[in-house]
Amino acid sequence: SVFEAAAALVPISEQQLSDETWQDQDMRQVMEALETGQWYKLRKELKRVYEPIKTELAVTQTGILMRGQRICVPTRLQEEIVKQAHEGHQGITRTKQLLRAHVWFPGMDRMVEAEIQQCDPCQVATRTKQRAPLQMSKLPNGPWEQLSADFYTFPSAQELLVLIDEYSRFPIVEPVASTSHKQVIPKLNILPQISGKHLPGISVKKFLIMLFIK
Repeated sequence: SVFEAAAALVPISEQQLSDETWQDQDMRQVMEALETGQWYKLRKELKRVYEPIKTELAVTQTGILMRGQRICVPTRLQEEIVKQAHEGHQGITRTKQLLRAHVWFPGMDRMVEAEIQQCDPCQVATRTKQRAPLQMSKLPNGPWEQLSADFYTFPSAQELLVLIDEYSRFPIVEPVASTSHKQVIPKLNILPQISGKHLPGISVKKFLIMLFIK
């Protein structure tokens, strides 16, 4: 049954859930409106939340309010159910997914977020690194005065040497057998042919500085 599928999240029996549902004034009013069609009798907030989804609502023979295949959780049980779903410290997204599969109540996502934001293990697990703001480099006076260089590795382990003219953003891409200077330095012979400039005396040391290798 639907209740059995959600049993891990609902910490009480089906009969107790039915009793809690009937004792919840808001849910009792919603069930009465569902039966009579008199949604206008609900207070403004309840009407705003429940009337748009009224075609999804139903009441089981045991008196449990459902939204589709999900249990509508009475107010007194909501916090406990969120804590049950959060026990594995799976983070916000997976906790929401677990709850959404079995239960529903207004503001459920916000309650999950509040619960996890107060959880130190979850904060450690989901902490994001703060990135430094990007710094724009100064534009050179002309083409081929300043180059950027880097390597790109394909999943097949093929290495590419990528050179970019900082002025025009023109790229040069050359395959290399490895990232060693013996493989890379000869590739620089192509630069005078492309740029029309003679680049004399490019030593290993200068090239390694170009690649930001210290």
